Amino acid sequence: GYQSDMRSVYRETKVVLMPTRAPESFGMVPVEAGINGIPTVHSGRGGLNEAAGDERLAVAKDDPDAYVRQLREVLAKYDNYSMSVRKHAEQKTAHTQLSRLRSILAERLGVSL
Repeated sequence: GYQSDMRSVYRETKVVLMPTRAPESFGMVPVEAGINGIPTVHSGRGGLNEAAGDERLAVAKDDPDAYVRQLREVLAKYDNYSMSVRKHAEQKTAHTQLSRLRSILAERLGVSL
């Protein structure tokens, strides 16, 4: 059901499975999971590769067996995937993005904020 605060859900989650068929424009769930060190195995549609942060997490076809194989891979190398998605998600925080925008504005337009 509806959760106003996902922290309790993520505390009990090891891997997120996102086999969406929709062309997600970005997808906040992989970023939220990633900031908690939780990999998202996903369909790779739309912007999910960018949101999840590790293209190895994408399953290229609608094949349940392919998802099972990918889940096994993630669980076998969990610490590596967890560290990778956390590092990627930290680059997507508002603070990091605003700092990046300030740098671009200063460099290209000579504007300091």
